[in-house]
Amino acid sequence: MDGEEMRWEDCPLEELIGREMVHSLAKRLQVEEGPLFERLCAAYEGARAGGTLRREGEGLGFSLDGGVEILLVKNSNPARDRPCYLKYRIGGELRPEATALSEEVRGEIYRLLTGLHPFGEPIALAQASSDLIAAGYTKASLGVYKMKTAFEQLEEFAQLLTREEFSPPVVEVVLRPCPRYEATPGAPATPAAPKEPAAAPGETPPSGGGERPLPEGMEGNIFLTKAAAQNANYLLTGLRGGYLSHQQTAQLMEGYRAAYRGDRIERRGDAWFFDTTLTGTTGEGVVASFKEASPGGSYGWYVNWVGYDRDNSRPGDELGKFAYLGNMTEFLRTLAQMALPERWSFSRDNADDYSILVRYIKYTFYRLKQEGKVCILEREGRREFAAFNTGLVDHTYEEIYACFLPNAQPEKTPWAFDCFCTAGSRGAGKRLVDSFNPLPQAASYFRRKEDLLYDLERELILDRHHIIVDNVNRLPLDFLEEVLYDSGEMRPVLCGLREGRPGEQKALYDQLRAFLDSGDKHFRRICSRVDEAVELAKKRVRWNFKTALPCFFPTRNVMSLMLPLALLRDDRVDVALVVELTQSGNYQGQTILPLREAYIDARLLCRPDSDWLDTSAAAAAGEED
Repeated sequence: MDGEEMRWEDCPLEELIGREMVHSLAKRLQVEEGPLFERLCAAYEGARAGGTLRREGEGLGFSLDGGVEILLVKNSNPARDRPCYLKYRIGGELRPEATALSEEVRGEIYRLLTGLHPFGEPIALAQASSDLIAAGYTKASLGVYKMKTAFEQLEEFAQLLTREEFSPPVVEVVLRPCPRYEATPGAPATPAAPKEPAAAPGETPPSGGGERPLPEGMEGNIFLTKAAAQNANYLLTGLRGGYLSHQQTAQLMEGYRAAYRGDRIERRGDAWFFDTTLTGTTGEGVVASFKEASPGGSYGWYVNWVGYDRDNSRPGDELGKFAYLGNMTEFLRTLAQMALPERWSFSRDNADDYSILVRYIKYTFYRLKQEGKVCILEREGRREFAAFNTGLVDHTYEEIYACFLPNAQPEKTPWAFDCFCTAGSRGAGKRLVDSFNPLPQAASYFRRKEDLLYDLERELILDRHHIIVDNVNRLPLDFLEEVLYDSGEMRPVLCGLREGRPGEQKALYDQLRAFLDSGDKHFRRICSRVDEAVELAKKRVRWNFKTALPCFFPTRNVMSLMLPLALLRDDRVDVALVVELTQSGNYQGQTILPLREAYIDARLLCRPDSDWLDTSAAAAAGEED
């Protein structure tokens, strides 16, 4: 080995590879990444000390307990990543050699793809890969290094075509019928097997007619239709055209099992409803309904609808259900003019844009309702007066209250907005003092100091897959272009995103998700950059504790903290990392938010006193996106 390679043997493993590089191996062994990395470090040190660290080509090899062989290979771009990357084998050839797909898996994939796409029509390989990943067939579970390797084993029904006229070339898949993989009556059902039950255009598939016991689980029993999966993805991401991730699908299925065990599956007409336990972009819970399928199919039921339950409370709708507000713009303008001057919009051009204030007042009311702080005066069973504390103050720092009178059309809403006032001011202000003692209280959010202060002594664990893959559309495009600079496969995808062609964004991001889902060097590269940004954020918190901003999610009744992530330049924040204190005492990095959404969430508690998050910064970030 040359001088540089010889120096590897003098370095601890922590200097050669990053913790994120064990992601794929940890999933394969079904162990946590942290303990596995420590085992690797110990095995590497033992091999160094015992003289068993061996040369294999241009790499260094050593053994891990449990029959796992590790090979460290020189990174061709050390300026971007660690000096090495990791390969492994478990009782076989070093990956990336592919594992042969079983007949059962081939059949499942055939039925999945032919249930989503017609025969004979080209499908982008990235789209077909995304379909497999959404159904749980990841590179790790299939035992392949690239999804293309898996498709090369499916030539009996999936023909690969390379379009050389594009630069770089584009790979497509064309499906062909394969009778031996067609589902037959009485054959074991698999989650991906059936097509949707047949129905006339504009009609729902017919019900089976007879009563049958509900299944304990969805797997093999309740088919998740393409339309339902796409709608669920839209509710969770705000983007149309994609499908649920494997993690989200698993959570939906677990939500069904929990509903079944708790006898919480509700019959409404010819459909059954249950809580999926998923949360949409609005903060509301997502429910699903399913119906009986036609007789003779592989599945007894199918999911016909996924959405928000309009029969249950939605945080953003509660104020409108409580009272008639009149012209909403005028309602918001009156409040904004009475309160201390504040920018209630990310736009400087539209004076009637109160996009921040409308979210603030609706969610404040929802929180007050949860706490029982909406004050109502009734005499002899008749409504007379109602009020709540807006949480805002006027120029003399007097609290502003919203006042309501009985609605002349009570069948629509019980109350109608009257005015905003301060306590004791003439008219409604005097009536407020006369009606309520104590006066309506402001919403409360903070229960403990941990709700306000980030504890640097606690460990922060990131949900890297959700942050990077599921939310790749929230990462700056400049950042994605920088970390994927050497990927010819993703170059046309990034160009398409840069051009912003209408109707194509979702499909392009789906291709990007499928590409990153494997945990290859590009995923690891992004992990490293995110980790660096997290460490910088911690340094900022150490210097100024106000860097960590509190936020509140009404539907979950949970306090979280937001940390600034600077992914491109240290002096410019790109996204906010939402961290939640868990019962174990660790912090869980849950997701990332665009700065506009982060500001709205933070403003619910108070006007952010922050050196990284204000309306100007959020507006600028939105314009760049």
